[in-house]
Amino acid sequence: MVILNQKLMVKYSLPVIMLVICLQVANGQTGASRKGMFYSINSGGWIKGASESAFQWQTVNGFQKNNFFVGLGVGLDRYRFTSVPVFADGRIYTGRSPQGFFLYEDAGLNYVVGKDRSDHPELNYSPGFYNDAGIGYKIIFSGRTGLLL
Repeated sequence: MVILNQKLMVKYSLPVIMLVICLQVANGQTGASRKGMFYSINSGGWIKGASESAFQWQTVNGFQKNNFFVGLGVGLDRYRFTSVPVFADGRIYTGRSPQGFFLYEDAGLNYVVGKDRSDHPELNYSPGFYNDAGIGYKIIFSGRTGLLL
């Protein structure tokens, strides 16, 4: 697990959070049925940090019933080290409209891949806890295609 300098974390948290907002294309439903429906959320984005920028990609597949979604996800994060997060995803959508705000929480493990220990021998490359939480807004374009911000 990498321990970061607390002053650096505080200094760069807001810019990183603002720049991590990524475009998410969703195969959204125009209204989840009461029986529940399966769908995928596929997202990609560009992460900008203090020293570099990198590409990030994720896919989450799961079921939605009414305003609740539960799924499993996997991704590829190329910031600083290449890592693969594997996580559970939960979402709560507000209102009855297919468009609107949602809250989400991801939790799981993050695996570093392609480890070159000669560059950073002091780092521990064992799987670490992965967590991502936030608020978003879902916009439906047409049919099953939408945008998550």
